[in-house]
Amino acid sequence: MSRGRTVLTLLSALLGAILLPSACMKKPIADPGPLEWDPVPLPIPAGYDNVTVKTIRGTGAKDIWVLTSAHRSGDGGMRYGLAFHYDGVAWTPSDLPGRPTRSLIAIAPDDVWAVGAYGTVAHWDGHSWTTSKIDGIDYDLLEVVGWHDDLWIAVADSNLVHFDGSRWYSITPPALGGASVSSLFALTTGELLVPRNLEGQTPSLGRLAKGAWRVEPVGPGGIVHLAGSGPRDLWAVGAFNHSYHFDGFAWTRFPTSDSRVLGVFATSSTEAYLVGESGLVLAWNGSSWTRSSAGTSTRMWAVYAPPGAKPLIGGEAGLFRHR
Repeated sequence: MSRGRTVLTLLSALLGAILLPSACMKKPIADPGPLEWDPVPLPIPAGYDNVTVKTIRGTGAKDIWVLTSAHRSGDGGMRYGLAFHYDGVAWTPSDLPGRPTRSLIAIAPDDVWAVGAYGTVAHWDGHSWTTSKIDGIDYDLLEVVGWHDDLWIAVADSNLVHFDGSRWYSITPPALGGASVSSLFALTTGELLVPRNLEGQTPSLGRLAKGAWRVEPVGPGGIVHLAGSGPRDLWAVGAFNHSYHFDGFAWTRFPTSDSRVLGVFATSSTEAYLVGESGLVLAWNGSSWTRSSAGTSTRMWAVYAPPGAKPLIGGEAGLFRHR
């Protein structure tokens, strides 16, 4: 072998060692095993098609809401909100006026909110939906979280939209440093958590508690989704390959998947779920994420594990329940 070729070979090997350490160190996620999720038929009303599950939330096993985005026959490519409610016995469709197609939160059986396109907000009072548009908000509302008369909405910008029980208004918290926010998480303790991803800074959380903001560093890689069962069981999840778990003392990094994560839900320190692109479903067992098969390669958007009932996931292929 010539000296020049030897040098090129050594340089190639060195370059590979430099570029590939993360792949070598990443703990692989096992391939999907047997099917662990069964389809749940939804009573889709006549005139709707291409129904995609976007959010699943509830207050318990006998009060579960599924928010979907669907086409209406003869109405072009526009998508509308279509909700389904489960009372512990059967699913019932609930047509949503307007276009609240993105996110839903169930605070109580008579206090449910859905948000979506062009500042659309819908409220369920236990009997019917009332839809309105937030004045001055002409963009999409991406995720709604919060508590009774204290709601927060992410809009993929540095501002948040807040409802204080009497009015909606836009607010730009200085603690977020101008970070674009697409997701939020609300703890039952009344604390709001916001992903904070800024160029040149370690990804962190903005925490709002008792009217004051503070910033908490998490770790490299970016934060896209948040979940948790309490202050000592929090997840900060990146779009690809990584997640961070907080046990009340420190953040610890765990590998996830090469597929994009689109949803996360946690019930305890030993039970959590991730869903995403290409039919991705991961289950947390207290020490690592493992693959869980739903038998579909389509996009999964939503996951919810109601207390005392089996977890639900959903997306482009519909709704699924864990076996």
